[in-house]
Parts: sequence; structure tokens; C-alpha cells
Amino acid sequence: MTLGDYMQSVNIDPSKGRFIYGESRYKEIYRLKVEGQKPTEIIPYKVFGEQWYFWYYENLESDKAGNQLEYTY
Repeated sequence: MTLGDYMQSVNIDPSKGRFIYGESRYKEIYRLKVEGQKPTEIIPYKVFGEQWYFWYYENLESDKAGNQLEYTY
């Protein structure tokens, strides 16, 4: 089980969506696609003056296990 699979439990209704998220220090995250899909939102924020990006998918459409998802930039 990967984090994406585990986080399924934070969904209000897991049978109707697959919530996954992550964070990155690099602005290239705006090119991220998981299974060919762009994130629902990318939220920039700063920690001790360093820029970070929080990204998430409200409902990633894929039947693959989290460790088999295809990530591209």
C-alpha cells in the first residue's frame, strides 16, 4: 500500500473519488501529470523563506495501485 492508497481513507466518500497529494520544492511541478491528468490545484507556500508547492487531486481517475501510477513532468 502506498501513500496515495492510504490517503483514500480521508475521502468523505471513497467509493466516489480518489484523493492523492504531494509537495515539491520545484516550480516544474506545474507540469505534473499523473496518469495523464493535471492536479486539481497547486498551492504555492513558503517555509523559512523557501518556496514550496502543495499539489492534490480530488478525484484521480485510475484503477492502478499507488505504486504503479505514471507520473510525468
